[in-house]
Amino acid sequence: MEDGTLDRVVDGIPGMRNIRFKDLPSFIMTTDPHDILLNYLSEEAQNCLKSSAMIINTFTELEREVLEVIEARFPNIYVTGPLSLMEKTIHENKLSQWWRPDIMMGDSAVLPDEFLEEIKDRGLLASWCPQDQVLSHPSIGVFLTHCGWNSTIESISSGVPLICWPFFAEQQTNCRYACVEWGIGVEVNKDVKCQEIKAIIKDMLEGERGKELKDKALEWKKKEAEATDIGGSSWKHFDIFLEKLLLSRE
Repeated sequence: MEDGTLDRVVDGIPGMRNIRFKDLPSFIMTTDPHDILLNYLSEEAQNCLKSSAMIINTFTELEREVLEVIEARFPNIYVTGPLSLMEKTIHENKLSQWWRPDIMMGDSAVLPDEFLEEIKDRGLLASWCPQDQVLSHPSIGVFLTHCGWNSTIESISSGVPLICWPFFAEQQTNCRYACVEWGIGVEVNKDVKCQEIKAIIKDMLEGERGKELKDKALEWKKKEAEATDIGGSSWKHFDIFLEKLLLSRE
């Protein structure tokens, strides 16, 4: 749409202030009420309300307004994130030896040899990497991301500001929150050029705006760590969830 509709603010979504049409997840951006994906997700959302509990991978301080709305409708939610920080506890206690690496096999994208030769010595192309460990490395100053939720929450865990380049699913929504509500990101258009990215990176690493984003990212990192620490909001929710789970088995 080129008539400005997508930039209009959507009224009537509880807990989500000043959200624009273009910030909504792509899977509900349809004018067809019979759209298959729209109806599937609507049905799944209703099914969630029938469950005995829901675990949400975020932390209360980050999304308090929308979580309060959800809790008013469905009290049995447990905000236990970020799960990436809890995973570190699993590794430290050697519980990861229970995992089966063969349980899920995925296909890797095949890139032409000419492409790999062209980018040689200019960067690293990996089929997979422990992203949370990469982001927590002190040499990382900024993260160019499509704003998937795992990438977003792991960036917050590491105190790394974002260059947000969303494409589909809920990436647009995550981008909006990162840039406007949390103050840790800069949004770029889908058709952004490399020189624009270069200028933004330079500004974020050397400019005053970049310092502001970094300071804000470190603030959220501290709040996130407090949430998962003993006695924190996520820690308490996870403890209550486990207690009720064990009681339900008796």
